[in-house]
Amino acid sequence: MIRLRTSIVGGPLAFQMRRAAAARANECGLQVLTLPNLAARLASGFRSPVPSEQLDRAIQQALAAGGFREIEKVRHLPGMTRAVSRALRKVWDADVSLRSTGPKNARLSDLALIEDRVRRELPLATALPIDLRDEALSKMRHAARTIGPLTVDRLSWIAPLWRPLIDALAKEVSVEWIASPHAETAWFAGRIVRPPEVDRPAPAAVSCADPHHEVIESLRWARLLIASGIARPDQIAIVSAGTTPWDDHFRALAPDAGFGLAFPHGIPALSTRDGQRCAALADVLQHGLNQQRLRRLVSLCLGERGAFESLPANWLASLPRGATLSRPEEWRRAISAAAANDASLEGGLGALPIVDILARGISAAAEAAPLVLHGRALQLWQSAQGSRVGRSPLPEGRPEEQLSRARVPEHAWNEADRIMARPQDAAQLDRVRSADACWRDWHLERFTPHDGKFDAEHPVVVRSIERVQSATSLRRMLRDPLGFVWRYALGWNAPRDREQPLTIAPDEFGKLVHELLRRAVDALEPNPGYARASDAEIETALADASSVVRDAWPLLGQTPPALLWRNTVDFAASLALAGLLRKEIADAGTRSWTEVPFGQPNTVATERQLPWDPTIPVAIPGTTVTLGGSIDRLDLNSSGTAVRVWDYKTGEAPRNAGRIVIEGGSELQRALYGLACRQLLDGEPTVVARLLYLRGDTLAVRLSDLDAAVEQIAAFVNVAVSMMRKGVVTSGRLSFDRSNELRLAMPASPGYERRKLAASNEINAAISRYWSTP
Repeated sequence: MIRLRTSIVGGPLAFQMRRAAAARANECGLQVLTLPNLAARLASGFRSPVPSEQLDRAIQQALAAGGFREIEKVRHLPGMTRAVSRALRKVWDADVSLRSTGPKNARLSDLALIEDRVRRELPLATALPIDLRDEALSKMRHAARTIGPLTVDRLSWIAPLWRPLIDALAKEVSVEWIASPHAETAWFAGRIVRPPEVDRPAPAAVSCADPHHEVIESLRWARLLIASGIARPDQIAIVSAGTTPWDDHFRALAPDAGFGLAFPHGIPALSTRDGQRCAALADVLQHGLNQQRLRRLVSLCLGERGAFESLPANWLASLPRGATLSRPEEWRRAISAAAANDASLEGGLGALPIVDILARGISAAAEAAPLVLHGRALQLWQSAQGSRVGRSPLPEGRPEEQLSRARVPEHAWNEADRIMARPQDAAQLDRVRSADACWRDWHLERFTPHDGKFDAEHPVVVRSIERVQSATSLRRMLRDPLGFVWRYALGWNAPRDREQPLTIAPDEFGKLVHELLRRAVDALEPNPGYARASDAEIETALADASSVVRDAWPLLGQTPPALLWRNTVDFAASLALAGLLRKEIADAGTRSWTEVPFGQPNTVATERQLPWDPTIPVAIPGTTVTLGGSIDRLDLNSSGTAVRVWDYKTGEAPRNAGRIVIEGGSELQRALYGLACRQLLDGEPTVVARLLYLRGDTLAVRLSDLDAAVEQIAAFVNVAVSMMRKGVVTSGRLSFDRSNELRLAMPASPGYERRKLAASNEINAAISRYWSTP
């Protein structure tokens, strides 16, 4: 016959450890309970203590009802649910009955009202601690059969709420308390068992830099105890009065330690899938609607029986990923455009009501959550908590040992820690040797393989040279050969900002102006013709182009918020208008084009009539380099004997604009546009190439000698190509410029440029003379 007995433990960790010990010892008939579970066991087999989440939801509803005397003005403040929950638990633990409090104390009266409302909100199966205790006292006659002999296992303190229950049980069954010397046992009338004293080492206090550093030192300490045999894993505890500052660091670093960590206090909600769903929804509501945030929310909530389940499986895949989509109307246009191309995506329009709600922000939180969250995620959303932890007063007055981040640990906690502590081991790893060699080479004044030296005729570099070059890539080749190798041979790109920008980059602004010019001129050609169009007709065409671009660009890439975007388009339109009104066309039959392509892939398709076949590349005479791109504007007279090309500039005109030829390789478009016209147009027409500065007072600057400029570019290109084919390139004139996005790949120290200056000048001797040309 199994003899029933009960052991009372203090918390989740003690509960798990006592059950594990009972299983190992084959202790049949033992039930392990906490004090609330003990009361529930006596009260009824179907009663249970109220869970924290359920209590918090009931408190939220009680606060929402209002009608309080003192806390009415603060009941909606953040953290109020947590504060009330803690206050009620302290009142219950102190065994204070709020039902008996009079109306004189306003705060206790408010707490009594909340307690009464909470009691009515709870399901019948759950009960407040004080109600469970009272119900258990009324069922004490069943203690012998439901509880049996009782052991209070190493609790150091029992709240006054549970003391009457323990005293009443002592009259019905045998009760003993295994208590430490510091336990408060004066009130207890039963048998007290003191465990034997053990020798405990003196505590040591150490100081670390931050929670991340403390976690690393804790893992080192645990590994040392296990590896040295001082303690088994189940004998090691890493504790804190408040664990929040360290939880995330432990979860991130523990897998590398080689042993598992138990989190008896629970794990952060954000480390779970449900917590991430809540975080994704909060991100959209708090920081604003955009495509990136909504994609994350949809990906996390799929399969959760939310509103997204009824949408087509590929509705998001059909949208342009580069678009910001920060407004509901942009989502409407993007989804409608996708549905127009694929009828199966019409169901994606069902996302628009959800998008409308999410776009309203925090004010729509209560409405949005039930739409996209379900089950546990929705519960987390409705009972969110937070806390702040200060320094513990327990080690006050103890001497501290300060631990340096860079110290050599007595025992490493993972492989990386071991390598950092043992330089001789790290030196045997290829990746470490390579990084060390690179670091040392960067500090030498001579030119090294880590400064831009590679094998001659390297196939990747050769392919990057043989590709069809654009004006942008050719500018990079001439002014920053090392950056050219990084960008076009290795495929490196600068990271893209994931948040919605407040402005657009200068090169994107230039593309915006060119897009407005192209649309306006295309609308005027061939009827009435740009050359014959009046100023009013040009302004109307530009206004129509601005309206189209203003709506279309946010669906294709990142743009600023709506008001800033409208102002950006208006400013770009003002620059475009200045360029359009600068005609300088005498022949009324002149035909004009903007963004005229050349050297494009054979697959390119165009619906407009062009002056040439856009797939024909342009070769730079005397070089192996071919070009492709598009001409900002081309004016061809009616007889085809004269052509004018324009290179639009959206920046301010420099003081020496009239002297500019190629400006050290930074102003190539004008000459290359003229070269393209010579090679692609029939009849060898006269070519005039101009720069047109649109900002401020417009300024047109003609290239005086196209042939000389092309020859200069060809010589420049041959020097740069020769360097790259030989496998010797270094930082160029553009490398350390603030406008160079690839500057991130250079060493961060400004001393690097100074150290390598002499070696770079020697290597760049042949090409550097072109950087100083006008």
